[in-house]
Amino acid sequence: MLPAKPSTVILNGTITAIAQSQGQNQQYLARILAWARSFGIDPDVFTYNSLIAMSLSTGNGEEAMKLLQQMDKANIQPDAATFAIILNSIFRSETTANMSPKEQNEKVMGVLRNLEAHGLTATPHIYSTLVDGLLRRHGNEAAARAVLDYMVAKKVDIPPHIFTVLMAHYFAHYEYEAIEQLWKQIKVSGVVVDTIFYDRMIERYAAVGDIPKMLAFLKRMSNEGLTPGWPALQQVVVKLAEAGDWKKFEEIVNDVEQGVGIAQKGMRASEDNVISNFWKAVAWKRAEKPKPGDPELSFMQQARHGI
Repeated sequence: MLPAKPSTVILNGTITAIAQSQGQNQQYLARILAWARSFGIDPDVFTYNSLIAMSLSTGNGEEAMKLLQQMDKANIQPDAATFAIILNSIFRSETTANMSPKEQNEKVMGVLRNLEAHGLTATPHIYSTLVDGLLRRHGNEAAARAVLDYMVAKKVDIPPHIFTVLMAHYFAHYEYEAIEQLWKQIKVSGVVVDTIFYDRMIERYAAVGDIPKMLAFLKRMSNEGLTPGWPALQQVVVKLAEAGDWKKFEEIVNDVEQGVGIAQKGMRASEDNVISNFWKAVAWKRAEKPKPGDPELSFMQQARHGI
């Protein structure tokens, strides 16, 4: 009985093993591909993705481009993974880091146009990777906004994660007008944001001491049937206590204890230590609460009323 003929699965498994060897055996690639051709085994998209990833990991962008051209000649369409590999490489590249914001923008938009040219639709993960890379690695807000505008123009559903990272960037750079404008865009567009987005908005408004906006997002979250996370609530009660708003402080604590109000849908599951930290913060702030007749209480009441 003749042995089974090698297949693309075997070829891909071999290439994957070489990729995991961190460059130690990459000199054998040409031989392996020649061996595959001798058996009539044609590379598929997985094969090319692995080869492109290896080329980019060694900084050989020229080889990666040649591989893309070979895919085109072989009528093998790049898939979402192909572009995810390229994007990840772009944002880890020193070349990209040394580009001007305008050049980074052009590079990113070129990748998106390349997607379209190959008849591919970028996945939410690809868009999130783009925005994450532009903001967190390069601080390029203009290019990140360009990606968002591109998505809007193409009527692509925008993942909440993109709004979350954009807001985080704006807060980190004290761009409060940009925060307001993005929030208006979210409301007008009817985009559905998630609990993570609301938690971060509550936490960041608490951090900058904007109690009205902190509470407004807490209320909106509750109105949408969403429950805040324990860390966000911890920041809320601490900030209320520091502002001397003990009535609102006790109202929120009671909601959590009784499962009503903001906690009517039930509190989110979390690690025991995270929940414990919330209750420790409540006890700590209650212990600091001024007693009736305390001069500090009178001062805080006057401050709250602008006296």
